[in-house]
Amino acid sequence: MDIRRLISAWYVPTTDVWFGEERPAFIRTAPTHGYGLPSPDGVSVKLGLSRALHRPAGDPNRLDREVAPEELEIFTELIERHMPDRNPDPTRLSVFMEGYTESSRPLVGPLPGAENVVLLAGFSGHGFKLSPAFGDLAADLALDGSSPRPVDFISTLDRAEG
Repeated sequence: MDIRRLISAWYVPTTDVWFGEERPAFIRTAPTHGYGLPSPDGVSVKLGLSRALHRPAGDPNRLDREVAPEELEIFTELIERHMPDRNPDPTRLSVFMEGYTESSRPLVGPLPGAENVVLLAGFSGHGFKLSPAFGDLAADLALDGSSPRPVDFISTLDRAEG
């Protein structure tokens, strides 16, 4: 498992195009892999970058939550190049950790060595948006020991990743 220290940054747009009926969320894959989405309050747009653009987290109990100015350079470049309708200074920053498996697929199923524990880990940046489905899956596994949903491709029983 690869644990990364990620930074999210919120920027205020200089136009109202980001806050219409159809607020555009986006993913950019090249040349800089990043994503963005308008905040629910209609004030800012959240920007994030992919796994490869963040450093390893190190000791998770001592996560460095301070953002150095040089860590924002890639955000600034992304805004200058592709989104000039945003104020270049962030109004908010957040530092957090994400766990990535080698395959980018989560690990779901019984915890090896403690089969009465259901493990859900390594969502590789997709846990929040998929949490309702994984919550249902975890409930099935905890209550019934199986699920009617296909889980073989993410099962802890079929693989062990470090």
